[in-house]
Amino acid sequence: MRGEPSRETPLVAFRAVEKTYDGVVNVVERLDLEIERGEFLTLLGPSGSGKTTTLMMLAGFEAPTAGEILLNGRSLARTPPFRRNIGMVFQNYALFPHMTVGDNVAYPLRRRRFPRSEVDTRVRRALDMVRLGGLEQRFPGQLSGGQQQRVALARALVFEPDVVLMDEPLGALDKKLREDMQLEIRHLHQTLGMTVIYVTHDQAEALTMSDRIAVFSDGRIQQIGSPREVYERPVNAFVANFIGENNMLPGVIVTPAEPALSSEGAPQLCTVQLDDGPTVEALANGSRRVGERVAVSIRPERLELAHRPDRRNRIQGRLLEVIYFGDHARLRVRVGAIEVMVKARLDEWRHPECRGERVDLSWATDHGLVLEPAVDGGAAA
Repeated sequence: MRGEPSRETPLVAFRAVEKTYDGVVNVVERLDLEIERGEFLTLLGPSGSGKTTTLMMLAGFEAPTAGEILLNGRSLARTPPFRRNIGMVFQNYALFPHMTVGDNVAYPLRRRRFPRSEVDTRVRRALDMVRLGGLEQRFPGQLSGGQQQRVALARALVFEPDVVLMDEPLGALDKKLREDMQLEIRHLHQTLGMTVIYVTHDQAEALTMSDRIAVFSDGRIQQIGSPREVYERPVNAFVANFIGENNMLPGVIVTPAEPALSSEGAPQLCTVQLDDGPTVEALANGSRRVGERVAVSIRPERLELAHRPDRRNRIQGRLLEVIYFGDHARLRVRVGAIEVMVKARLDEWRHPECRGERVDLSWATDHGLVLEPAVDGGAAA
């Protein structure tokens, strides 16, 4: 008899997994990924980046062209979807319109031949978890979009799967309901300790809900880490520009990277001569050569509307536009040949809008990150 997997075994593992539909272009390119028990992992990326294909291969709706997928340490190569003990939540809910809410939630239990008495108990418990108790006899068409998504979530949880897969589950909801459901799913994950693999192209959603985020582009994971890691320390221009808003100031290295911290692998401090601008200091991951073309990445909220004496990094620009956002203002500023965006608290921006006004900007050294210049390119098909 096969033994149980050790506690160190990841719940899900992708080993050198590839997927192609035409034998030429890989939609997923040599994917190595491990997901731990109880983790909330989000696969984030633009359309065609490979994230949904990755989810479909784990669910069993697509077969890998190469490599292996393991669940609880065992290969899924010959396991059909309905025997993988995986729950699935889709964007369009995928509810049976002719079945009641109770029958929709009970469907996966009946397919698995659960006893009738246990079916009723599990259905009631699952609906109570998503705050739909007492609505068993209604039909999906009698429910709001948010309620239908809760039914779909209850159906995915009712048989206590090893992992729950969610493919853009909130895409059809309006902004307020979407934000409410984000918190509700996050709360269920924390309460039940379930493992969730979540696919989205919404950066804010990924940052709000995830333990880790895997950022996909062109069939590959560009970076994987905590929400703070991928936002504060992106490894390349694609991640920096895709996760939230970002400014890229082009320039060249004039002083090579030197250790900013004593620990091995820590960011290195270097000096960059900005195009048509001053010399600034920023952090770099790894070594940089003098004369190398780079871009200094700075988040809009890190730019300050003042030349503070303790700030060594300072630039000047001309105001193009002020956009009011309620809790903050966004300033479009022309700096040399490029445009930057500044997020300013309303108490920091008290002047009336005046096109062409000179604006002084500064930022802390550790808020600038040296990256390769952005290169435009399409996503994988």
